[in-house]
Amino acid sequence: MKRYLPYNKNLKERAKKNRANPTIAEKKIWFEMLSNKRFLGLKFTRQKTIENYIVDFYCSKLKLVIEIDGSTHASQIEYDKKRTKDLKKLGITVYRYWNNDVMCNLSGLYIDLRNKILKLMLDTPQTPLTKRGIYFTSSMFICHTKTLLLSLLFYILFEL
Repeated sequence: MKRYLPYNKNLKERAKKNRANPTIAEKKIWFEMLSNKRFLGLKFTRQKTIENYIVDFYCSKLKLVIEIDGSTHASQIEYDKKRTKDLKKLGITVYRYWNNDVMCNLSGLYIDLRNKILKLMLDTPQTPLTKRGIYFTSSMFICHTKTLLLSLLFYILFEL
């Protein structure tokens, strides 16, 4: 049985508008890293409505949110803390990066996010992956690590 996350239906139209008008940083990370299962073979969606929030990027297999914060977030630290806390109550992990990370250091962001996701998958006894019928064995890890290293090498050689 598939469980759906609660969401505010009144935010659906705003999320749709946000998808049509992404920030420069959101557009860059989406097209260069997260779209079409480019990142670790994981499917991400953009501008996902969860409860009373619209998150930048969401991976349902990992219950993972990636937020790309611009300069306005510097003045709304408490709001962001509450938002992260509310999402954590739903079992969602939230990773935040600044626009500058995306625009000036995408390869560093790639490595950091990859490491966090692998740690998340390995450290969680009942990972969201095993609950959804994807089994993460040591042989898969070795194979997956080789794939990651090759994809990272390709990215460094041809994308930078």
